[in-house]
Amino acid sequence: MSPADNQAIASLADSEFVDELRAATERYFHSIDAWENAYTKYYRVSTPNRVTPDIEPYHREFLQSKRNLEAYIPRARRLCLKYDLTPPWPVVLRIDLGAHKPQQDRGSALSRGERNAVILCLAQLNEAVHGVSPHSPAPPNRGGILRRIYELFF
Repeated sequence: MSPADNQAIASLADSEFVDELRAATERYFHSIDAWENAYTKYYRVSTPNRVTPDIEPYHREFLQSKRNLEAYIPRARRLCLKYDLTPPWPVVLRIDLGAHKPQQDRGSALSRGERNAVILCLAQLNEAVHGVSPHSPAPPNRGGILRRIYELFF
């Protein structure tokens, strides 16, 4: 991304930034899924650093979505630290596509737990920037049980 794009990201409000971060993360996850679907079509020998011509367009899309997501990571990390959340993106960006043969059926390069950690962090960031803190206290008690029964009927 260009410096102008980085400045555009920096100038977004927190709520807009979280929406953009969610969209970039979804594109990244979809590009991984598309790459893996194309990779498992044929019997292959594991080639972690070599891209065959049949998956080259998927690999380009993966690299583009990864670069796009990487532009959001510094600010996402700062927001996570601000709201006392653990940033999950460093682990997600260091995946190794094609490390195993597709016939071994080892699952996705991005595990379900890693995806869930990102989804949970995005949900917590969304709540935090929209004014609802995940650590907010419970609403105050409106009185005893007799008071609430009285208010229910009168």
